Amino acid sequence: MTAPATTNPPDTDSAIGNVFGWAVAAPPIAWLLVAATLVMAAAFGYTPLMTPAELTLPEAAGVRDHLEILRQIESGVDPNRAERVRSGLVRPGEYVMTPLEAAVASGVLDTVQFLQHHGARVDATTLPGLLCFAKQQGATDIEAYLRQQAPVDFAPGCKGVRLPWTD
Repeated sequence: MTAPATTNPPDTDSAIGNVFGWAVAAPPIAWLLVAATLVMAAAFGYTPLMTPAELTLPEAAGVRDHLEILRQIESGVDPNRAERVRSGLVRPGEYVMTPLEAAVASGVLDTVQFLQHHGARVDATTLPGLLCFAKQQGATDIEAYLRQQAPVDFAPGCKGVRLPWTD
């Protein structure tokens, strides 16, 4: 009579160890693959996780983004040029305005001062419109600041002054 053949049961400890090892190792490996892919994509100019917000200088002034204002002015953008401001940035509707007008629309004095410090012009041609706009917007601190910039004999009238909006 022959002895019954014995089969060794599968090594369950080793199978469990393999499954557990993969369960622990898979997420970091996947994360490294995704990170490597994003780094390689960025090297070719593709940035899937960032949507660049291309702002005009008046848009940057309207949303009070001083770093963007400075970046644009230092790259040669004219701080006195009127450009488009998209709907929703300073109010509903699209407008064409200067950076100073957008800053007045934002109602924040430091943006007006920042623009003026970096080359935006407040003079006899721009002052009447800025003063009337500040008054219309109810920006009393900006209006007072602009009045300090005016010559002593300056008496602006708002009649005939072009404003970005009139309501």
